[in-house]
Amino acid sequence: MSFARMLKRKKAQDPAPQAVQQIDLIDFLGPVKVFSHQNNPYAFLYPDDPADYLSPAPGERFELRVHDIDAAAALRSRIEGVLTGQALAERFDDFPHREAVLFDRLLKEPIMASNIHEMRTNAEAVVRARGSVLIGGLGIGMGAMAMARKAEVTEILILEKEPEIIALVGGQLQSEKIRVIEADVFTWHPTSGEVFDSVWIDIWNSTDARRYPDCYPQMAALRERYTPCLAPGGWLGVWQEAEALVNYYRSFSQAKIRRNSSP
Repeated sequence: MSFARMLKRKKAQDPAPQAVQQIDLIDFLGPVKVFSHQNNPYAFLYPDDPADYLSPAPGERFELRVHDIDAAAALRSRIEGVLTGQALAERFDDFPHREAVLFDRLLKEPIMASNIHEMRTNAEAVVRARGSVLIGGLGIGMGAMAMARKAEVTEILILEKEPEIIALVGGQLQSEKIRVIEADVFTWHPTSGEVFDSVWIDIWNSTDARRYPDCYPQMAALRERYTPCLAPGGWLGVWQEAEALVNYYRSFSQAKIRRNSSP
């Protein structure tokens, strides 16, 4: 049953004013407060709010959106978190705020957004970035812009295979350190002798092995491919690699259980 139907049924059963019911509901779930980038716990890593430096831009397949998550949407997200057992998770959409989203119209899902989940899962790359940086996947450029703010980062090369994403986002990243080229991370080769102090690969929408069964094998292949591109003492990271590994082997276990339980 949808949340709207639940409220309608409750209203029909209880003659109390709707405003009183909303207050009780909010008290139960916790206050829905305005959440700005300044009081974001990861703001110290991401000084620039993507919702400020990116402007909405439509494309044929992809769309760059900048929109408000209002109090009603935030409350629905909070309720969803309670009902699904994720209430204690870091859910940036629990609070009213402005959000930048790169949306894939074909897959009908966001590729990247300026939410706490993305900030948290890119945080290690931002912290570790130094010297010459190679990034696989442009997204909304949030991690790259944060890295470019660091004095110890000298240059950032981003590989992005979708020219439409480069057109939507690339030109809006105002940093002389950042260079975006059209290239496929699975086939691109650095020039002879070129090495990087930091490499970060982030090209996946999700680590769900049921939807993306090749996710972890791709991660392992890219780690092997780009390790030789590291300078001595360099660092290479892959977005959500540990979680993808767990999901990958969990999918095998679940498939085995289904096979064994079938007649």
